Amino acid sequence: MSVIEQLKKSMPNLHSAAVSDVELYENTIHDDPKKLGCVGASEVSKLFTRAGLDAKTAHSFAYEKALELINGYRDYVSTNAMLHGINSEIDGYRDVVIKKYPNANLRSDVSIFISEVEQKSYWATPDVTDEFEGLTIDIKCPYTPYTFWNNVKKINEGYKAQNQMQMIATKHKKGAICLYLTSADVDEFGNKKEYKIAPEKRSHFFYQDADEAMQKEIIKRIDGFFPMRDIIFKDLTSAPEISDEELFDMCEKKQVKKFKENTNLLNLNGSIVKCSNEYYTYK
Repeated sequence: MSVIEQLKKSMPNLHSAAVSDVELYENTIHDDPKKLGCVGASEVSKLFTRAGLDAKTAHSFAYEKALELINGYRDYVSTNAMLHGINSEIDGYRDVVIKKYPNANLRSDVSIFISEVEQKSYWATPDVTDEFEGLTIDIKCPYTPYTFWNNVKKINEGYKAQNQMQMIATKHKKGAICLYLTSADVDEFGNKKEYKIAPEKRSHFFYQDADEAMQKEIIKRIDGFFPMRDIIFKDLTSAPEISDEELFDMCEKKQVKKFKENTNLLNLNGSIVKCSNEYYTYK
């Protein structure tokens, strides 16, 4: 039994942040090395902006994944919104999902690999699955009424892509995104100060069927993403390392930018240097 399972069994009313902190720690320490440099369902929306793989978002994502291969570890929580979502996920399950779907299981600490090809793996980690209903549920926890209602009125396209990728993994034909408005405020003891609004009023389910065309497009974009990551990885690992003094002089004489600030990250070979664990380009 995992640490998370033990906590949930022994302390069912444990406040969610504590559970999530343990889950975050456990996943960080024991994460599968096959994930390094690769793509999870929670990240696939970065390949689905308007310009697709040509977008700066996709290039920046390829840079992040190249760094994972270089550094040998993955970064997890990069924004307050992501941390809030992790901390509130178990609340969404207990307050909303299990009441509507009594056979549903919270299983967000178990990833399902869709492909395990070395350095080209991709996977999904569904928040909740209900085998009785054949349903895969992703829980999203906006923390302002503004964001909640924006998503109720027009669901985020990235959320749809993530849930579709989860359905590829679970092989379910039905998916749902559970929107649950939860507060980000805490009291002096670290306990959440929740909205004084009934959970049924501040929650909403968006349903979608498995979309074969979209699921094929997800796999196509992931397959197209890996060569981009490999180009950047090769360029970064071949970049010469310079001293702070050398960078100082270069910045005086040349036009220098941080590597990640360039619009197109795929054609910079030969103009990249590394200094103090940061990559720069110069002209």
